[in-house]
Amino acid sequence: MKANNIFCYYITYLFRKENLIQKHVVDQSDYFFSRAENIENKDIKKFYIQLICSTMADGYEFFMDLLKSKSYFNRFGLVDDDKGKKMYKLNAIYHTIRFLEKHEEVIDNTNQFKIDLFKTFNFNRQEKKDFNKFYNLYKENPTRFEIEFSRHVIRTTAGSKSVNPVSLAFVTNFFYSSYKNFVNSYTSCIGFKEVFAS
Repeated sequence: MKANNIFCYYITYLFRKENLIQKHVVDQSDYFFSRAENIENKDIKKFYIQLICSTMADGYEFFMDLLKSKSYFNRFGLVDDDKGKKMYKLNAIYHTIRFLEKHEEVIDNTNQFKIDLFKTFNFNRQEKKDFNKFYNLYKENPTRFEIEFSRHVIRTTAGSKSVNPVSLAFVTNFFYSSYKNFVNSYTSCIGFKEVFAS
């Protein structure tokens, strides 16, 4: 009976947290969708709308995994509106950098991408600096970029100065997998080589 009570409590706990994730992560998409609608370049608009859709799905899984994790990093699982928005911003930074560098030869408006990124996701001065820093780092050393970006995620979201190797691996894998899923869904819906060609 005691075991059943514990199980019921755990299910109730997850259900309540699931509702919080719905509210603070999934529902945050409306804020960014409305801002993305103001992008004048229709091709860049499609890119960021797809990115928001991808983040909405990935962010949900991300927080649910953290809720079930025993790692200290699950403090990020104490989700609120700020952390929900932070998830969209971090994904936007990572995906934009990876995409621009990978497909630079067929994109003739990389600067406009950055302008629309900053506006759509309402970047503050520090977030703009972070983007430029990681953008340059990726061009210099992609492997180091993956590690440093993951450390940045942990430090700015979990509020921890130290980085647990397990948490680092978790975050690195999440963003790497999220980008792959995003590119697969994006390129299957839109022929970006034609869209962004000059």
